[in-house]
Amino acid sequence: MARDARTVEERRGDILNAAADLIVKFGYAGTSLDAIVEAAGCSKSIVYNYFGDKQGLLAALSEGVVHELSRALNASDRAHLGVEETLTVQVEKMLELVLSDKYIAVLRVIMSEFWNTPKLGQAYYKLGPRAAQHQISEYLTEQADAGKLNIADAMHAAEDFLALVLWNKQHARMVGVARAYPPAEIEAQAKAAVSSFLRLYASS
Repeated sequence: MARDARTVEERRGDILNAAADLIVKFGYAGTSLDAIVEAAGCSKSIVYNYFGDKQGLLAALSEGVVHELSRALNASDRAHLGVEETLTVQVEKMLELVLSDKYIAVLRVIMSEFWNTPKLGQAYYKLGPRAAQHQISEYLTEQADAGKLNIADAMHAAEDFLALVLWNKQHARMVGVARAYPPAEIEAQAKAAVSSFLRLYASS
């Protein structure tokens, strides 16, 4: 039974990876189900069985990047790192993901398909950015309670944090002004964002 479950999961992952690669190269409109089937080495009936249709495949892709974002936010060893180190590790992992070709391609599709499928955008926002804000706010609340941060409204502080981290870099990627950033630039952006955040919210 376990072997069958792993095989299904691996096949499903192959289809999602093939779809993501093709969408990065050709965009959503330029990527057909036939092309995805060929790249994944499966039958069209399997795609229908797992995802329903092309929009179902896109929904699964958006869920996938959301889960990756959640893992990125939990990447740091909070028990053994200080606030600055913890936030810096989280930002670096987050930026590696949300500035990647795959994430940007999927996000562009979600934005373009919103008018046809409003629920797709709403689900992405609820499970992605909004959930990330809640997750960060919980950590900030813990640190404020411990006297390490001066925060009255953790959700507002988390919103400020995400704005400092994402706005410039992700916006430039979304509109095609910038290509993928090298690791050194991501590291520098992480340190700068965390430094700015702590100037606003560090305990005096």
